[in-house]
Amino acid sequence: MLKRGAIAELVDAVVEKQRTNPRYDYASNEQVEIDRLVYAAYALNEADIREVEDWYARRYKTLADAQRKKLAAKQGKTEEQLLARPMLHLYCDESRHLPHDREPFSLLGLLGCGSERAHEYNIAIAELWKEYKLPAQFEAKWTKVSKGALPFYKALLKWFLATEDVSFRCLILPEKQRVYAALPESRREHLYYRLYFQFLRGAIEPENRYRIFLDLKDTRGREKIAELRRLLSTDADDAKAVETLQHIRSHEVRLAQITDLLLGAVGFARRQRSEAESPAKRVLVQLLEEGLGQSLKSDSPPGSTKAVFATWHDEDALLL
Repeated sequence: MLKRGAIAELVDAVVEKQRTNPRYDYASNEQVEIDRLVYAAYALNEADIREVEDWYARRYKTLADAQRKKLAAKQGKTEEQLLARPMLHLYCDESRHLPHDREPFSLLGLLGCGSERAHEYNIAIAELWKEYKLPAQFEAKWTKVSKGALPFYKALLKWFLATEDVSFRCLILPEKQRVYAALPESRREHLYYRLYFQFLRGAIEPENRYRIFLDLKDTRGREKIAELRRLLSTDADDAKAVETLQHIRSHEVRLAQITDLLLGAVGFARRQRSEAESPAKRVLVQLLEEGLGQSLKSDSPPGSTKAVFATWHDEDALLL
């Protein structure tokens, strides 16, 4: 709800100060807090805020330039620093994506966080290795979830749920075998790249900047990077937004291991239950569903931000 009382008090303060000083610089003072209150009231995200401020800067360029200069001086920053776009890290992974693995669906996932906190978060997660007395070289993976390791994996997922500015996105391609069967063998790699391209496009906001990290899985890694970079370059906004697109080895990056864990949980939840399934994995799925307030088996409701699950339905876009 819009805090009219707080805004009214700020406006009254501006009026009072301008009575004694008509040239009082309210734009670098009360206006900053007024903007913050309005953005919060309407639940605007960083992209929405940037769009509003970019429009203002274009519509009232002379005024905006002068206000930015004063605000930069007040905050001890350069104007370039005020205009800097947020830099985000995206740690990507894939599951059940091979044409002949007999899985009914493919999954692509990414974990996102601000670049300035990525190192801090990797260190924080590494402390869980020490707490549960695991070797530093141990790699957390969904395939390693077991009854004995359950407390450790629960701690990892609780860390994800409790860390507000870390988010997860997952794209599901249903009826994968039928989609692949519609293509000749030579074109099946193309489908993989098109799906990955659409997935990244959905995660990218042109107002931000991104460093995208893909888990290195095989000897064709360089080829995959080159093709994804080529596809992203077909859109000027996407090409500008992506600063780097590179491979990492997931066993060296804790945040990438969280991606694997979350992706595994989504895949497990969407498979048919069986008597032979892992009880420990089922516990982790339930923990996530309770923490997120949504099922891992269905698409996320509109407005979801912490975790977004989306099914890809436009097969024609992948077969072009």
